[in-house]
Amino acid sequence: MQNNTGRKQSIIVTAFVFLFTLFSVLFFDPVFLNDQKLPTYIYAALNIFLLPYVVYYYFKRNSDYMFMGAMKLINIATLISVFCSYYFWNQPLRDAFIAVLFPLAGYNLYFYLIRKNVSAATIEGIIYIVGIAAVGAFFISFVLYPRQIFNNVFDSETGEFERGVQRIQLTGFGFIYLFFFMSLNKIFSNRKRMMKWVLLCAISYVCIVLSLTRTYIVFSTVIGLIYLFRNSNFFIKALIAGGIITGAVIIPNLTYVQNMVQLTKEDIGKNKEYVRIQAAEYFLNDFQRSPMTRVLGNGIAYGENEYGRHMENVNKIQGFYVEDLGLIGLYIYMGLLGVIAYVIIFYKGFREKLSDEFRYLKMFVAFLLFIGLNSYATYNASFIACIVFVLYLYEVDRSNRAEEEESDEWDIGQV
Repeated sequence: MQNNTGRKQSIIVTAFVFLFTLFSVLFFDPVFLNDQKLPTYIYAALNIFLLPYVVYYYFKRNSDYMFMGAMKLINIATLISVFCSYYFWNQPLRDAFIAVLFPLAGYNLYFYLIRKNVSAATIEGIIYIVGIAAVGAFFISFVLYPRQIFNNVFDSETGEFERGVQRIQLTGFGFIYLFFFMSLNKIFSNRKRMMKWVLLCAISYVCIVLSLTRTYIVFSTVIGLIYLFRNSNFFIKALIAGGIITGAVIIPNLTYVQNMVQLTKEDIGKNKEYVRIQAAEYFLNDFQRSPMTRVLGNGIAYGENEYGRHMENVNKIQGFYVEDLGLIGLYIYMGLLGVIAYVIIFYKGFREKLSDEFRYLKMFVAFLLFIGLNSYATYNASFIACIVFVLYLYEVDRSNRAEEEESDEWDIGQV
């Protein structure tokens, strides 16, 4: 009877995490959900359900979890930024809380996973399913373009083709990158099903290349190649080196690659005039309402209020976007506490040793750091669930290794 009860509870927990994940990315934002408020209300209700688990760990002392402190800092920074947007920007509290719902509330899932002690197999199963779904949604969007089944983040570029082909990026695209790194890792840690993972890795990488996002392509490629070189035999290394040499000859001649290179040269050539540099200077200086916002953040703008209208004017008239500034944008929205939280995450993430089957976690953390140069992944709903899963799996792996060490010590003592 207890086994049946435990199994039912496990199914309920798994279903909740899976649904939470899908709602956090709005089911990849299909067009038939446009102007539908129900998914947002459901996601808000799911987050309210998580609050007792969050509060529980705020009153729990002597926590042994690696990232618990960083997660608490993110929550505190989020809450403070809400009141900063209210006090310094006259943004109604209702709008201020709605503003942080999709980008930041998803971090609360971490506390639920810890409390429920969800298995690594369950989390990896969800990554697998959502990753395949994300890849499928991308290819559907690419093949059927310009017809839209899912809303395209780069819809404003429709018809321009300035990068050679259509540029597509869907809500939830973070799972494509996590799925790519996981598949790459599984090639070496799950050799019984190696060809399956080789195929999935290749398919997800094709999506990454076709996304035409330069920073993401470069860093996912570099991190993937480093991992391959470290874990391959001489023959595979020779094949990789040959592939790189061949690619160096062929790839630069591809039209869309030449277009992206030209765009990069133009961006670099503009130097001071480059819009990202101007945006950074503006948001770090003229945008700030008070010395307090320089420390505590400004919060996220939402709705038809003073803050929302001001941010809309900055976007449309000046062409400046916080989201183009990566980790600087995290500071603009959440202040120093948000930045400190991520310094802790990166430091502990790189320092921690991982089991062979979880090496992809560190690859994803490295990717997150490098794309932080100009990406808002750390406060983007498309990445938050991925980040939570990665940090939680760090905890699981650490716990498993600690148990194995204790078991080894016990065995030695018995001898």
